[in-house]
This record gives sequence, structure tokens and C-alpha cells, in this order.
Amino acid sequence: MFAKIMQFLRECRIELMKVSWPTRKETINSTVIIVIVVFVFAFFLGLSDIILSKGIEPFFSGGGKTWSIIAAAFLGLMIWAIYDTTKS
Repeated sequence: MFAKIMQFLRECRIELMKVSWPTRKETINSTVIIVIVVFVFAFFLGLSDIILSKGIEPFFSGGGKTWSIIAAAFLGLMIWAIYDTTKS
């Protein structure tokens, strides 16, 4: 059993030596891109939440229709964008 574990660890070491590891600069660049994309998506989702919640609010409070129209247009735009990207 001990011999099998040692053989496995040796093979792992050999395989890890074959891996092409990214440089420090590549890792930093990739991390920066991921952080930027996360912030863009967080901003978009936050804005979507605000617009849609403001659009639903008048139905519960009996208020004006301005936000409802904006929310409906925004929701229609999102549905169109999703449909358009899945079409091609």
C-alpha cells in the first residue's frame, strides 16, 4: 500500500513538471480582467434590480406609471438581447 502511494506521488510530480505554468504577469493580467468583468456584471445586475424594482413598486403602492414604463422597456430590451444572441 505504501509503495502505491509513493508511486502515485512520483507520477504526480512528473506530471506537474510537464505543466506550462503562467508567468506572474499573465496571472496578474488575468486576475485584473476577471475583477473588471465581475464589477461590470455586478453594476449591470444592480442597475437591473433597481430599475425592475422601481417598475414593480407602483403596482403595490398605487403610484405613478413612469417607472413601470421604464421597467417594461428595459425588460423588453433584455429579452430582445437574449433572443438575438441565441438566434445566431
